[in-house]
Amino acid sequence: MGEVSAGGAPSKWERRLARDATDKVLPFLLRRVDPANVEEDGVRAAALIALARCARDGSMVHLLLRHAADPHANEEVRESAVLGLGLLRRTDPSARIDPEKLAGVRRLLLALLDDKDVTVRVRSFAALSLGLLADQPYPDDPFARDGRVLVRALWTRLQDSYDEDDLPAALATALGMQPAGGVPDGVYASLHAIATGKAIRGRVWPPLLRSHVLAAYVRLRGPGWLSVCLGCSRNAREHVSVRAAAAIGIARQAAAVTAAERYDAARALLRSLAHESHALVAGLDAIALAALLRADLAAGGEQLVTSLRVDDRLAAAARKSETGVRPFLGLALGLAVHDLTPTTKTSVLVIAAMRDALEDLLRVGRGADDVLGSYAVGLGLAGGAQAHKLLLEILIDTKRDPGLRGHCALALAQTGCATPEVRAALEHAAAERISPRVHAQAVQALALLATNGAATRLLSQMERTRSRHAIAVTAAALGALGDPEACDALLARAGDPVEGTHVRVMAVVALGLICDPEARPSRVLLSAHANYPARTPALQQVFHIQ
Repeated sequence: MGEVSAGGAPSKWERRLARDATDKVLPFLLRRVDPANVEEDGVRAAALIALARCARDGSMVHLLLRHAADPHANEEVRESAVLGLGLLRRTDPSARIDPEKLAGVRRLLLALLDDKDVTVRVRSFAALSLGLLADQPYPDDPFARDGRVLVRALWTRLQDSYDEDDLPAALATALGMQPAGGVPDGVYASLHAIATGKAIRGRVWPPLLRSHVLAAYVRLRGPGWLSVCLGCSRNAREHVSVRAAAAIGIARQAAAVTAAERYDAARALLRSLAHESHALVAGLDAIALAALLRADLAAGGEQLVTSLRVDDRLAAAARKSETGVRPFLGLALGLAVHDLTPTTKTSVLVIAAMRDALEDLLRVGRGADDVLGSYAVGLGLAGGAQAHKLLLEILIDTKRDPGLRGHCALALAQTGCATPEVRAALEHAAAERISPRVHAQAVQALALLATNGAATRLLSQMERTRSRHAIAVTAAALGALGDPEACDALLARAGDPVEGTHVRVMAVVALGLICDPEARPSRVLLSAHANYPARTPALQQVFHIQ
């Protein structure tokens, strides 16, 4: 993808990226959102998101605020401006917006939350942006430290009654993303009560909202969060969304618990997995078990293997479980050893066993090809010198199911194996016209591998095709690749009305991704901290924004 910085100094590649963002991309995007210019709403909305990503300072705050507060703006445009305010977050402290200016952004977002004349989705996006900004600085005020004022504001609004689930779910997500030090004991106690199904001031919270509150409580690591999750997981009468949130919470916090807690949690989850009748919950229990196993092995522990045989029982379940659970188990086997550095003889054996199990499942496993696809992804996550051979064998077999071949393409990228043979197979799959799905996932795989010259090859492919779908997919892959080599071609596509709305939007999205200084797009945080199985319409929408 380019040179790596040495000693903190920007590389030649990084300097070019910053120069292109300032000299080419930002002026182009500003023209797309200029009210004096006629522009399609979809392109204008994408440009606002891209501007938020590209901004190297607080220069875009005023523009985004103006679009967010405009009552006459197209709804999609306004949503993008509101979310864009959250995407102004920066990991690098030197690139963060001034705390006083951020305080103004937070005030506007709270005002939008309270404005009943604004659509529910815009109000929900305002809450989610407040979540994204949670790790950004606050004014030097003891009352505002750690977001204390904002935490109280979100909690006060969360207690209100709403006609739809969108807004309270977004509020719970935003609350859970705030600094834990800014949450008062009373709020922790109330969140604990809601998560465990108790009434608050006579109000019984519905299961879907409880699941979002539970996700927030776990993210904040509220007192006794693990016991709450295990209690929900063991209760067969508990609602599916709550049990799912409990399993996700355990998986995400697996590395933060003690060895004894990991053991107790794994033992409880093994019992749940054996008796759980709902495929989603059983599958998420398996993912949680895999996370606990990986955390234990990474810490040099062996009890989950020697005493509970978590590795063997996951592999056995992958062979025997019902169809709806097996895709989760394929992922679980891979996640259990993903990027795991073996430090003990036990961990060496478990890594080898998981890889062997996944290869066996992929070769002779029962089930439809979409189930086998999860085994392919799991094998990609598990990695290993031999993983790419089987994945490559399936990818080049044009008689196999396109969905499975596409999964194998992505799994090859996950292995990180960029041999000439692998690269040639992916390039061939990316150029074939047998299946749009194979094409799309092969293009994504080439971007994920990020080998030298990948941008040039993808640009050449984009020039050769006439399919608008293929062009849009390739544009998105170029954005994920992040190479400034693609900027000029994407600017040309994004600015040409003949290309059509979809191609232009994806080209704009790609420009924003290329120029985003964040190593991982900030929007990913929402997926990491929200209860994703219980998606409301607003969460569904924001998860799909590129």
